[in-house]
Amino acid sequence: MNPQTVFILDKKKKILIFLGLLDKDISISQVELSDVLGLIISQSNTLKLNSFYNTQIKDKFYFFGNFEKLVIIFQHLKDDPPPDKFLIGINKIFINKYWNILDNYSNKEISNFNPFIKVIKEILPSSKLKESEVMKDGPIINAMKRETYPQGISDYKRDEILWNEARLVKDKYPGEILEGLVFNLQIYLRVFLTYNYKIFLDFSDYPSKPIIGISEDLNIELGKNLEELLYFYGNWDEKKPPHIIEIVKELETVLWQLNLQNKLSETGDMTFPDLKSLPKISEKPEEKE
Repeated sequence: MNPQTVFILDKKKKILIFLGLLDKDISISQVELSDVLGLIISQSNTLKLNSFYNTQIKDKFYFFGNFEKLVIIFQHLKDDPPPDKFLIGINKIFINKYWNILDNYSNKEISNFNPFIKVIKEILPSSKLKESEVMKDGPIINAMKRETYPQGISDYKRDEILWNEARLVKDKYPGEILEGLVFNLQIYLRVFLTYNYKIFLDFSDYPSKPIIGISEDLNIELGKNLEELLYFYGNWDEKKPPHIIEIVKELETVLWQLNLQNKLSETGDMTFPDLKSLPKISEKPEEKE
């Protein structure tokens, strides 16, 4: 697989928000770019969600996936398109990295997506996974706005804060509250069809670092502990802590990266519970002491 260029379109705004050149010998004129994007947007409107299409425009070849928010397009050599799995992974990683700004950016802020080229280059199958490549020098997702707790959390605010942290996770990931305690969650991550994981979270001491439980098999495959793999987790600051969902998203993104590099073994299919949000805070369950 030798992709030459990657394009990412925002379907809602119908604009190009990312263009990455992967082959130094490739150049794209503005006229060519307009023709390519216009034709692909038109074709994507006729496709079902999470479907893929290979097309030729003049003498160049493109493979694209039609997702809920984005169209992911790869220009490639003839008869050498990237696999569906790769486009699914790029879509998921992009959504994870920019989820907190993707629905609320101005045209002047499109350049905020430019650093994604580094992520794509790192997870191309031909890339070699270096010892420091996953965590690097910074986070692989954008940080959310955070609260500061210089003296910890007062007792009268603790229940509300823990409930809000649980709600953020439960709104995005299928999972269950264990023993009726909102700070004790079992959630499910689906990286790809047969790569499924149960993750246990105990953030009862928040804003102190939470406890994350993963299976022994996954721990062996990762080859490092989570403090080394996850930037937010390894650099936890209890005076200005990450949200719990940031840790989950960072772990999910790392798993997608490793899967696209064929670093994970299949786990088999897994039945996930339905995605259910927590009830309104006025109806939140009482917590056991």
